[in-house]
Amino acid sequence: MKKLPVFAACMLAAAAAHAQVNSNEVEQTGNLNTSSIVQTGSAQTAYIGQTGNSNSASQQQSGTLNDAFIQQIGNKNVASQVQEGRENQTEAFQEGESNSAQVYQSGASSYAGQFQMGDHNAAGISQSNTFSLGSWATQVQYGNQNTASISQARFDHFAAQYQFGNHNTVTTTQYGDGNYTGQWQIGNQNTAAISQLGFLNSAVQIQYGNKNTATIAQDGVENQTVQYQAGDKNYVAIDQDRSGNVATQTQLGNSNSAITQQGSLGNVSDMQQEGSSNSAVVKQDHPY
Repeated sequence: MKKLPVFAACMLAAAAAHAQVNSNEVEQTGNLNTSSIVQTGSAQTAYIGQTGNSNSASQQQSGTLNDAFIQQIGNKNVASQVQEGRENQTEAFQEGESNSAQVYQSGASSYAGQFQMGDHNAAGISQSNTFSLGSWATQVQYGNQNTASISQARFDHFAAQYQFGNHNTVTTTQYGDGNYTGQWQIGNQNTAAISQLGFLNSAVQIQYGNKNTATIAQDGVENQTVQYQAGDKNYVAIDQDRSGNVATQTQLGNSNSAITQQGSLGNVSDMQQEGSSNSAVVKQDHPY
């Protein structure tokens, strides 16, 4: 058996050791800030930066090639990030007071980003997959007392949520493969929710105004839907089952209600309401 020269063997050992090195950095300016970083695995990177008072940040990494970043400016903000797997990335930026941002990632190649400016906002992202095709999620909050959450299971999902205003609530739940969601809220006290179960579904909701409610439920394959609200106290809901259905609903005004329910295959519906206190229901091959 041929032996390596001592020098070459040392160099290989040093390179292997270097490849396993985890790195982290903590920067704190202010009073009563706390930070915690726990790394188990190899080639992971973690950063925590805090400016202000009574902020708390924690990061826990197990696996390889994970990256985690937290930056907090203000007082009494809380951020936590947990990564299990490989090649996951997460970042959180909070500016204000009493904001909360939490991330949990398991599997591979997912991205989670959360950005908050204001006070008393709460954001959470959960991602789990077992394949190399990870999911992508981002949440942006400008205002006060907004709540946002994204839950993604399996792989290759995309979800983006944006809130501008106060007391808004937005949620996305995705299970399956290759689903897409986008939600925008501009105003106050709006509620939006999307639930996707299946493959390659697409859903978009946009709310301008106050006290609007919008929901989408998709169970199947390649369903598409868009809902747009401009005004106050409007209600829209779409429920799609099976495959290839397309639905759009538009509301311009106040106190309108619109519901579309689609089953079977390849249905198309387009509903538009302009004015106040209008009500409409569309059912296409829907079992209920």
